[in-house]
Formats: sequence, C-alpha cells, structure tokens
Amino acid sequence: WTVFFLTLLFAVLLFDIRFTFGGDDSAYVIRAFDFIHHFIFPGFQGPLYPIVLSPFVGLFGINAIPLKSLSIVFMLGFISVIYIAFRKRIPSLLLVSMLIIVSVNSFILYYASQTYSEAFYMFLEAVTFLVFFTFFIDSRPQVSFRVKMRHYLLLAVCVLCLGITRSIGFSAFIAVSVYFITQRQWKDILYFFLAFLLLLIIFQGLKYILSGSSGFQFNEQGSRLMYKDFYTPAMGKEDLTGFINRLTGNSNYYLSFSFYTIMGLRKDDPSPVVYPLLTLLTCMVLLFSVVLTFKRNRYLFFTGIYVLIFLLNTFIILQTSWVQSRLIIPYLPLLLLVLLACIYYVLGSRRLMFLSWIMPVIVLVVFVLTLSTATERIQYTRQIDNRYYGLTPDWKNYCKASEWAADNLPHEAVIACRKPTVSFIYGNGRRFYGINDIRSFSGNTLLQTWKEKEIGRAHV
Repeated sequence: WTVFFLTLLFAVLLFDIRFTFGGDDSAYVIRAFDFIHHFIFPGFQGPLYPIVLSPFVGLFGINAIPLKSLSIVFMLGFISVIYIAFRKRIPSLLLVSMLIIVSVNSFILYYASQTYSEAFYMFLEAVTFLVFFTFFIDSRPQVSFRVKMRHYLLLAVCVLCLGITRSIGFSAFIAVSVYFITQRQWKDILYFFLAFLLLLIIFQGLKYILSGSSGFQFNEQGSRLMYKDFYTPAMGKEDLTGFINRLTGNSNYYLSFSFYTIMGLRKDDPSPVVYPLLTLLTCMVLLFSVVLTFKRNRYLFFTGIYVLIFLLNTFIILQTSWVQSRLIIPYLPLLLLVLLACIYYVLGSRRLMFLSWIMPVIVLVVFVLTLSTATERIQYTRQIDNRYYGLTPDWKNYCKASEWAADNLPHEAVIACRKPTVSFIYGNGRRFYGINDIRSFSGNTLLQTWKEKEIGRAHV
C-alpha cells in the first residue's frame, strides 16, 4: 500500500495536461474518436488501446485531463497486479526494491499522464504474468481437460491482447514457448499454440467483418521496418550487416544510456554518449541472471527470458534513428528486477555473504537519485497551467493557428498541415489533411515529367 500510494502521489504531482508533439499520443485519440463516432476499426498501430480509449472519448470528447487520467488508473493497475503476481513467488527484497524505485520514477510515471499506450500495455503485461504464474508455473492440482483448456485460452487471450496493443507484444508468444521448451512441457506448447491460433483466427475474422481488412496489423509495419529507412523505401531493404548494426547501435543507446538515465545513474543528455563496455556488462549480468535463476526461481527465470526476447527483438527491429526511451519503458521494471536478482543471488552465496549489504545500498542509492530527478520535474510540472505552457513560439503559433482554422474555416474546407494529429487535438476534433513530406525535383526533371504526362493524356 505504501508503494501504491507513492505511485498515485507522484503520478498526480507529475501530471501533464498537455499533449506532446510526437504525434502518436494524438493518433491514438484520433483512432478512438473514429471508432466511437464512425465505427472505423483502428489500423496501423495496435487497435486494442484506441478501442479501450474510445468510450472515454465518446463520453468526455477531446479533453486531455480525463483521457490522460485513464493512464494513471492503468499504471496503478500495473503496480497492484505485478505485486500480486510476484508476491510469495520471489524474494520480498527483490519485489519491494523494484516497486519502490518504479513508484517515484519520473520517466516511467510520465506515461501515467499521457495517451500513449505504455501504461495500458504495462497493465496487460502484469495480468499476463499473473495468469502464467498461477496456471503454468505454480504447482497445479489435477484438473479436467476442459478446465486446462480454459487456462490455455486465458493465457492466449493475454498474449493476443499484448500483440494487438503493440506489435512487439507478439514476442510474448515466443517467451512462453521458450519457457515451455526449457521445462520440457511439450503438451503445454501444443495446447497453447492451438488456443492462440484459434483466437487469432477469430480476431482476424472479426477484423475482416468490421473493417474489410484481413491483413495482419504488422504487415505494413513489418514490411516498412525491413527497409533501410522507414520513410524512404526507395533506399532498399536492410541487409544482414544493417540488422547487426541496428542491434549493436540500439543496444548501446538503450542499455548504456537510456536505462541508466532512467535509473538516475546518468544525466539526461540531449547528445548522449554511449559506452559499449557498459552495454556488454549489462548484457552479461542479464544473461547470467537467466542462468542463475534457471534452478533457483522459475518465476524470475521466465521474467529473464521475457525481457531478453523482447529487448533482442526490439533492438533488431527498431530503426537506429528512433532513439526514444518510451520504446523500452514497459520492460524497464522487469529488466531492473532481473538485474537485481543476479546481484541478490551472487551476494547470497556463502563465500560472498559478507557483502550482502551491497544490495540494499544499491537500491537505496538508485531510489534517492530517482527521487531527486522526480522532485526536479515536479517543480516544473506544477507550473503548467494551460495547454500552451512552455511551448516555443513556433509551436504555440502552430497550435493556435490550428484552433483558429478549425473554428473559422467552413466545414467543407480542406485544411492541410504538417502535423495533422496535433492539429486535430488543438482544433477540437476538426479533421486536417497531413502533408508529411514535400517532394522536390530539378527544373529539367519537372519539365520532362510534365511533358510525358501531357503526351500520355493526348494519346488517351
């Protein structure tokens, strides 16, 4: 309860009433708006979060405070369910250490006041862990085949929900399968696969009925991610060397800079310096933790597999130009837990028992540093009194222009802009046409293209 109320207190103190200019948080609101008002099935990104958000958009409209408050509820849900999932299953020192650091972490709690999908995804993650621990790792009494199938279907629902919230969430299917393989639970693999396949077919069928699309949500994303540049397919597809460069580049950024910045151990520098040696050390501790927990604690062992697979897939898939901490935020509490587990079990050995004091000291230092960062951010956040606060003059004028255009131009007018999702929010739900890039040609090329089109029209 201390952790719960600390999380609630700091989430409220860090609450930001403004939408960001990244665009994704506004895009979720737009898809929720389209679903509740026009019954347009959400596409491209995972559809589940906009669907969950849609009743609140229908009830409150494009109102930042109630929509963002929903993320506080999901973050509190994550804290509560993850506590229940790990309680009495792992050493209490590990669980309390992880939760107490998360409860005051401003980087994680930032998403408790945003309409990004992170808080919702973390809640689903916690539910998935609770279901998996309860029905597939705990000692299970003999039950009927019908009851077992309910368990497989429930787990499949959780994994599917992760996947249709964020496409990377389908990696949970791999994590569950790998755990079953290491434990030689062959029947569990088969039945879980069949249950997941059945639900996936049902979901795709419903999607086709509602939207007329039978393609997987990650078809478009997946094909674009295979290119060297997500926004410039003409550059061609990535080769093996390119994917290796993605893996090393992303690992260095997220593991040597982003993770330690979020934990308060490094400064949040706009021009980050990466340390490959620190990346290597973090990876070694993570891998060693998975090995250590294989026989010592199956719950931590599965957590280690889960984190390892998600980070590996994320680092290979992500473009190196997309350096955003939010892309690994849902896995950071679990990564912290796995790294602390390694320290806990190493220092718990007989030979190193005299160094056991190091563990609580590390946790205390990280907690104090995290708390200090949160305190600084609270001082800034408490000054925000309107949705234009802190904006640079260009962004402030852009948002006000969007609001003016929405209020004063005829309903049938088409308004083009660079950030249609941002304009939608500040234009109180008015639809804008997005121009994401402006193509340029040399004079000779433009004339030649124009002549060819004119000749073609003449033949027609």
